[in-house]
Amino acid sequence: MRKVTVIIMSVVLLLVALGLADSSRAREAAPELRSAKASPPIVHRGSQPPGNPLILSVEIRFGGEIATVTADLSDLAGARYYDPVTDAFQSPGTSTPLYRVYKIQGKEAYLVKAGAKYSDNEYRMAYTHERVKETASATARWQVELPDVGQTTSAWNVSITAINQFGRVGTTTIPLHIVNDEAPPLITAEAVFSINGPSVRCGDRVTIIAQISDGESGVFSTALMKEGAEMLFGPDANLSLAQDPRTGRWSVGNTIAPDVPPGTYTLDILAADRAGNESRTTLNLTVAEDIHELSIPLKKGWNLISVPRPLTAPAVGDVFAGMPVEWVQTVIGGERTEATVIEPGRGYLVKMAADATLTVFLAPPDPSSVPEPLILEPGWNLIGYASSGMEPMMPLTYYLGQNLKNKWAIVRTATGAEARPTSTSPYVWATDSFPTLTGKPFSQDSDNLPVVEMGKGYWIYLSTRGLLIF
Repeated sequence: MRKVTVIIMSVVLLLVALGLADSSRAREAAPELRSAKASPPIVHRGSQPPGNPLILSVEIRFGGEIATVTADLSDLAGARYYDPVTDAFQSPGTSTPLYRVYKIQGKEAYLVKAGAKYSDNEYRMAYTHERVKETASATARWQVELPDVGQTTSAWNVSITAINQFGRVGTTTIPLHIVNDEAPPLITAEAVFSINGPSVRCGDRVTIIAQISDGESGVFSTALMKEGAEMLFGPDANLSLAQDPRTGRWSVGNTIAPDVPPGTYTLDILAADRAGNESRTTLNLTVAEDIHELSIPLKKGWNLISVPRPLTAPAVGDVFAGMPVEWVQTVIGGERTEATVIEPGRGYLVKMAADATLTVFLAPPDPSSVPEPLILEPGWNLIGYASSGMEPMMPLTYYLGQNLKNKWAIVRTATGAEARPTSTSPYVWATDSFPTLTGKPFSQDSDNLPVVEMGKGYWIYLSTRGLLIF
């Protein structure tokens, strides 16, 4: 028994010694400062854009509990920083405090009052400075907001100092450049819409793409001017352009409102930098009259057709009323069936007793409706060219989309011969010569792809089930 007691006491003494050693190491470890940065790194002197202050921040790892984090901002004459504890703006100095960042539902906040319980803590939200009582999680980041950087123009390294509960010190610097920016941004823009189309129609999707550069304080915002945008896209138009971090381009997409009269409209794009300098560019968009009907010539015998949009009266009896039609069929997964309705995206075999012209009446476009994809089964299927924007043609591979990629197995020409078996794009069986974007014979050049055309139908053979999404 005595031996066991001795062993237990030895273990306890060892654990105490290890604890003291850990505590000693914690006291000796200095805070480690990482990811110190200014956002943005270059700013215009004076006041910053509303709600978008200069942020000086740093992440602190290790070093125990942090007592203070400060920045030497004595060189920023006339600057102001935000103090969330007093909810006031203060003048910075040699020991300007940085405040620990907490996260509340993904948004940044600062602790301003510790409650008796953790759930009673009170915070101020970053940027908006709204006071809230919420559950928050602490981060390793510390920062300070500067809505005004003063009138000094220079480039230097801001010293950051962190001190832990044991008085150990960690330091780093943040590069900062303050400029006097008087030059506006440079902006070019284009409207991207229907392929091969010089104009747009009601229901068309239009994307505005802009290249914007600013050599000094940087681009702050880019937006469509409200008046012109609402005339084209309606009162709920999306005005703000967003930047793609991969390409650096700014873009916004909208749909032409259903009641926009035909004509040419002016669309202004405004870009501003952080200094408040603005540039404007103008685009002209022509809205064409909507197409309400489509004429499709039919010859005696078999024809392969499709319709681009839903019809006002899609029943086969209504579509072919009074015409010398003998059969209207479609094919799904190799099975030929009698068609009862005519729908966009599907191809139809129409057997005529004599030549005639079919006129179909198209329903008005509904931008709020999402068309159902067509299910295509393994084997031969008949497809058509659906286009709510009434584009006259579209590259075949683009139209078939990613869902059908690599699912087609055998593709044949009108004579039944296998067509380009090693091609990267399927060449389907068309009722006449298969056109290309340029009108020249097909080549693997991406600028000369085969296209599908309005009013025509096509055969395609699939190895597995797929969806035609349009």
